[in-house]
Amino acid sequence: MTAFCRYLLGDEATEFLRDSFRFRSDFENSNAYAYMEFLEQDWNLFGTIYYPLQGMSQFAKRMMHTATKNHRTKLYLNEEVLKIEDNNDNNCYPFSIETPRYRVLAQQLVIAMDPSGWKNVIGSIANEIKADKHFQAIKAAKTVVIESYWPRRWWEESFISATTIDRAWTKQNCISFIEITSQQPEEKEQNLTRTVYDDGLCVEL
Repeated sequence: MTAFCRYLLGDEATEFLRDSFRFRSDFENSNAYAYMEFLEQDWNLFGTIYYPLQGMSQFAKRMMHTATKNHRTKLYLNEEVLKIEDNNDNNCYPFSIETPRYRVLAQQLVIAMDPSGWKNVIGSIANEIKADKHFQAIKAAKTVVIESYWPRRWWEESFISATTIDRAWTKQNCISFIEITSQQPEEKEQNLTRTVYDDGLCVEL
């Protein structure tokens, strides 16, 4: 992606774009065509962006709560999946999942697992997924996030064009993007900023 930008914009403009961009790792090891295709889809979304109270983890927590309370679903949080394969013995349950203590047969299978989680999973279906070119195209991006709690909300003392400050950018000390999360009413008393948001460039420091 960096080479594509340098060809299109030149060295100076590329450095400016990268340094002012929130996700710096997007410029590393990315296919330019695929990335532009993603941007077209992403930027066509519009409207107010909403985040759940108490963070993104609420999606998973509330899904589990609904499943267990309303649908009598059982959760096996300590059971590592060892094998995912075709079940040829029963046409009604085509999937077989094995853990250290259980074998589960299923009609449908939804797998929410990042590529690193597949490393030790075997079986015909697992092997087919891992061999797929789209799966193999997924690349890891190292990221570090540091949150800071302040003795006072200094951002309330700073104004630009009579508006409050929600974000800030800088290149110093490996900080790329600062989010002032305590601008949200429900988080105001936390005096919190997400002070370091950097992928790739300074993670090893």
